Amino acid sequence: MSLWQVKLFPVFHSCEDSVQHAVNMLHAVKNGRTELDKEDVRPVGKHLSMEDVLAFKDVKGTLNIRENLRKKILGNL
Repeated sequence: MSLWQVKLFPVFHSCEDSVQHAVNMLHAVKNGRTELDKEDVRPVGKHLSMEDVLAFKDVKGTLNIRENLRKKILGNL
Protein backbone atom coordinates (compact mmCIF):
# COMPACT_ATOMS: atom_id res chain seq x y z
CA MET A 1 0.00 0.00 0.00
CA SER A 2 1.26 3.49 -0.81
CA LEU A 3 0.50 6.85 0.79
CA TRP A 4 -1.74 7.46 -2.23
CA GLN A 5 -4.10 4.77 -0.90
CA VAL A 6 -3.92 5.43 2.85
CA LYS A 7 -7.20 6.83 4.15
CA LEU A 8 -5.84 9.95 5.88
CA PHE A 9 -8.44 12.59 5.11
CA PRO A 10 -11.53 12.87 7.33
CA VAL A 11 -14.96 13.39 5.77
CA PHE A 12 -17.26 16.16 7.04
CA HIS A 13 -20.92 16.99 6.48
CA SER A 14 -20.03 20.11 4.48
CA CYS A 15 -17.15 21.97 2.89
CA GLU A 16 -17.60 24.67 5.54
CA ASP A 17 -17.14 22.11 8.34
CA SER A 18 -14.02 20.77 6.64
CA VAL A 19 -12.47 24.22 6.32
CA GLN A 20 -13.38 25.11 9.91
CA HIS A 21 -11.75 21.90 11.16
CA ALA A 22 -8.57 22.65 9.17
CA VAL A 23 -8.40 26.19 10.57
CA ASN A 24 -8.93 24.89 14.11
CA MET A 25 -6.14 22.35 13.61
CA LEU A 26 -3.77 25.09 12.46
CA HIS A 27 -4.65 27.23 15.51
CA ALA A 28 -4.05 24.27 17.81
CA VAL A 29 -0.62 23.57 16.30
CA LYS A 30 0.29 27.25 16.37
CA ASN A 31 -0.59 27.41 20.07
CA GLY A 32 1.31 24.23 20.93
CA ARG A 33 -1.78 22.13 21.63
CA THR A 34 -2.02 18.49 20.62
CA GLU A 35 -5.81 18.21 20.81
CA LEU A 36 -8.71 20.21 19.42
CA ASP A 37 -11.43 21.79 21.54
CA LYS A 38 -14.38 19.55 22.37
CA GLU A 39 -16.78 21.88 20.56
CA ASP A 40 -14.78 21.62 17.32
CA VAL A 41 -16.53 20.23 14.26
CA ARG A 42 -16.10 16.46 14.12
CA PRO A 43 -15.71 14.26 11.04
CA VAL A 44 -18.52 11.88 10.17
CA GLY A 45 -16.26 8.92 10.95
CA LYS A 46 -15.12 8.02 7.45
CA HIS A 47 -11.71 8.82 5.98
CA LEU A 48 -10.63 9.00 2.33
CA SER A 49 -7.34 8.55 0.51
CA MET A 50 -6.09 10.89 -2.23
CA GLU A 51 -7.06 8.14 -4.66
CA ASP A 52 -10.63 8.20 -3.28
CA VAL A 53 -10.82 12.00 -3.37
CA LEU A 54 -9.85 12.17 -7.03
CA ALA A 55 -12.25 9.37 -7.92
CA PHE A 56 -15.14 11.37 -6.39
CA LYS A 57 -14.06 14.76 -7.72
CA ASP A 58 -16.29 16.47 -10.29
CA VAL A 59 -13.53 17.29 -12.78
CA LYS A 60 -15.83 18.72 -15.47
CA GLY A 61 -17.64 20.89 -12.92
CA THR A 62 -14.37 22.15 -11.47
CA LEU A 63 -12.99 22.99 -14.90
CA ASN A 64 -16.22 24.84 -15.74
CA ILE A 65 -15.97 26.93 -12.55
CA ARG A 66 -12.32 27.75 -13.29
CA GLU A 67 -13.07 28.72 -16.88
CA ASN A 68 -15.91 31.02 -15.78
CA LEU A 69 -13.64 32.61 -13.19
CA ARG A 70 -10.90 33.11 -15.80
CA LYS A 71 -13.41 34.82 -18.13
CA LYS A 72 -14.58 37.12 -15.31
CA ILE A 73 -11.00 38.08 -14.47
CA LEU A 74 -10.00 38.69 -18.09
CA GLY A 75 -13.24 40.61 -18.69
CA ASN A 76 -12.37 43.05 -15.92
CA LEU A 77 -8.92 43.94 -17.29
